[in-house]
Amino acid sequence: MCFVSDKNLLCLVSQELAIRAKENSDAISDLEREASDGTERVKQLETALAVCQEELKVIMNQMEEVRTRNDKEIQSKMDKVRSVTSTCKPPSTRFYNSLKIEPVTVGQVNDAAV
Repeated sequence: MCFVSDKNLLCLVSQELAIRAKENSDAISDLEREASDGTERVKQLETALAVCQEELKVIMNQMEEVRTRNDKEIQSKMDKVRSVTSTCKPPSTRFYNSLKIEPVTVGQVNDAAV
């Protein structure tokens, strides 16, 4: 049986507490460093997200402008087609007979397009 004096026991416990305190301090430092790195990364991602959102707004506005231009162009072409078809004289019945098809009126064409 080994007897340890109170003084030696106190010294051993103090050393053990110092070791644990150092380990805890190191662990806290590591966690603080990781938290700081994580916070920095979040800030970088937030900045990147804001840039992407701005780029997306620009692209969406450009797409809307293109769509509006295309809609206007389509409407203009449709108006031109209506104008030309309303002023066209229908071909003679002889023309349709030579093709062996039934004549179609402008109203039928418009109804079929809808």
